[in-house]
Amino acid sequence: MTTKEKVFKYLEEHNGNFTSGQDMADDLYVTRAGIWKAVNTLRKEGYNIEAVTNKGYRLVLEKDVLSQKGVDELLHKEKNDIKTVVFDEATSTNDIAKEYAGNSSDDVVIIANHQTKGRGRRGRNFYSPKGCGLYISFLLHPKMSIEKATQVSCMAAVAVCKAIEKLTGKDVKIKWVNDIFLDGKKICGILTEGATSLEDGSLSYMVVGIGINLYLPKDGFPDDIKNTAGVLFPEGELEENMKNRLSAGVIRELTNLLGSGDVNDYLEDYRSRSMLIGNYVKILNGGTVSGGYGKVEGIDDECHLIVRRDNGEVEALSSGEVSVVKY
Repeated sequence: MTTKEKVFKYLEEHNGNFTSGQDMADDLYVTRAGIWKAVNTLRKEGYNIEAVTNKGYRLVLEKDVLSQKGVDELLHKEKNDIKTVVFDEATSTNDIAKEYAGNSSDDVVIIANHQTKGRGRRGRNFYSPKGCGLYISFLLHPKMSIEKATQVSCMAAVAVCKAIEKLTGKDVKIKWVNDIFLDGKKICGILTEGATSLEDGSLSYMVVGIGINLYLPKDGFPDDIKNTAGVLFPEGELEENMKNRLSAGVIRELTNLLGSGDVNDYLEDYRSRSMLIGNYVKILNGGTVSGGYGKVEGIDDECHLIVRRDNGEVEALSSGEVSVVKY
């Protein structure tokens, strides 16, 4: 057992009561410097450890704490050995994943409790307040064509839905291409980025970033999204160990889909969760009406949205955004 693990277990066994660094050092047969280093590492992993002069340290017991230990223990039980790196705070989990891509050819999952520079599609900010959400980025090196790789983003949407449904029983829906909705509000966005080889145009790696709103921010959402953004748990009560369980669940579902051997295995799940099929929509591009109106008739095998326009023409949309027209 490492010093960090010993310190965590020691603090946990003291049930949220203060214990001095010297007592810990004596009982664990390590130095005070070793205790200090272990406490700082645990804090970086998301644990709330208070330090008070003349009292010592205590682990603040919370119901829902994202932690490296918590995620890894769940993945170990599920026999999933993908590498994970957990941060309490990150600039952008996608950016960190791309930094890893420059130094390693291994797949890795970056998870954070808070982002200071979260990004959405088209360079938009992605609101990522501390303690209220879960931010996960997969660095992947899939053996597939660039054309097929574009579907991994939709596959990730299915993975998020399945993980949420299994853990909460809540009925979530997908708005093409890869936004997740609950009760008419967006609770999750997915941003997929990639890099290709200049030599042969093949896929070098891709990063799939997933941001899930779990709890309402203390001061509510910013004005620009307060009417459209929602949370998975609007009741406000923290869910027991949900961040770790949901992280492990999303990792399990997406790695299972990627390992199925057929990138199209997710399609029926994707279609069954679509909130657009059968609806009349306004076709958007960058937030402005540019493509007219039509009825969504389905989703094809390339995850294109099949729309019958008002003039009767049928088109397969490969990108852009649509908005449901309410009568």
